[in-house]
Amino acid sequence: MAERVYVALDLETTGLDQNRDAIIEIGAVKFSGDRVIDRFKTLVNPQRAIPRLITQITGIRDADVVDAPTIERVLPEVLAFVDSEVSAVIAHNADFDLGFLRAAGVNFRRPAYDTVELATILLPGAA
Repeated sequence: MAERVYVALDLETTGLDQNRDAIIEIGAVKFSGDRVIDRFKTLVNPQRAIPRLITQITGIRDADVVDAPTIERVLPEVLAFVDSEVSAVIAHNADFDLGFLRAAGVNFRRPAYDTVELATILLPGAA
């Protein structure tokens, strides 16, 4: 039986509101077991200024994204990366990341596993 393939996904955004804010970076790693199959990383031009607080948190500046592709140009690449061989998507605070992608028009149609939920189960006293 073939090992399952997963994608670990992380986004950086201009804020917390998926309806008002925008994605500024997408990073993903496709893996099976302990083997990395592929990596995907891109900055995204949010077509708006990046708030100073977000730059302090992420290190991403307006100058970094000015020549980056827009989310509309990046989405086909993201969808291709999370292809049919992928069993599930894994993210820390998955509702946040996947909510931003849904707002941009992407629905992976696969299970999503949230590492925040997993951490609360495995490390109940850590929160």
